[in-house]
Parts: sequence; structure tokens; C-alpha cells
Amino acid sequence: GAPIFGWVSDRIGRRRAPLLIGLLLETVALAVVVYIPGLPMPVLVGTCFLVGFFGSSQIICFALVRENHSPTLSGTAIGFLNGMVTGAGALFQPLVGLLLDLVWSGQTSAGARVYLAEDYRIALALLLVCCVAGFFFLLAVRETYCRPQTA
Repeated sequence: GAPIFGWVSDRIGRRRAPLLIGLLLETVALAVVVYIPGLPMPVLVGTCFLVGFFGSSQIICFALVRENHSPTLSGTAIGFLNGMVTGAGALFQPLVGLLLDLVWSGQTSAGARVYLAEDYRIALALLLVCCVAGFFFLLAVRETYCRPQTA
């Protein structure tokens, strides 16, 4: 999805709109995965694909950051953004695991912890909260109209 979102963003001359739409659709797809139990496997697989597809709209953030900073600072800003993107992946995996452990009922099977579907819904709600927060934060970002800031 990233090349498609980048192309659309360049084509319409906007950065925020494709980001907002991608984030909104990613959030809806993620909510379907988390909160609708018993989805048939093909629907679940397709919905997970949509989470990744729409989530890849985040690639536009790199252009948005570059265009919102002067040429002398854009490399630093992009490096910071890249650290945030990779750091989020490193942070959310153990954080979701910690939330699972906090709601764990104590049940085990063959020595392995057994988590209920509701435990996963609670833990994965963190991702949905962050998606919603990201949507509102994105509303505060200045639209660049695909033009870099001049010195």
C-alpha cells in the first residue's frame, strides 16, 4: 500500500488527507479484527491485510516531515521519525504482552499461559487507542501541499 498512498498523495498535492484516510481505515479494520469474534478465516485474513495496507499510509509521514522542516534540519527530522517508527514496533510488542499478563486469569496448559479472547481484546485496545490519538494529533499537523519549506 505504501507506493499507492505515496502516489496518491503526490497526485492530489496533499499529505494529510491520505494519511487521515489511511489511519481511519486502518483503525476500522483493526477494530473489526479485535472486536468481532468468530470471523471466518478468509475474512480475518483479508481484514488483517487491510490493517497492513491502510497502515502503510504512514510512509507519507516521511515526506510530510521533510516538507515541514528547513532543508538544513530535514535529515535530522527524518532520522527522528525513523527512530519513532522502529521504536514503536519495539515498544508495542512487549507492552501488549505486559497488558496480557496483567489481565491473565492464571490458567495454564502444559506449562504455557492460556489467555482468553477477552484478554487479547483488552491488550490490543492499546493499538486502537493509539490509532485514535494519532488521528487527532495528525489534525494538528500543518499541510504542506507537497511543497518543501524553504530555508
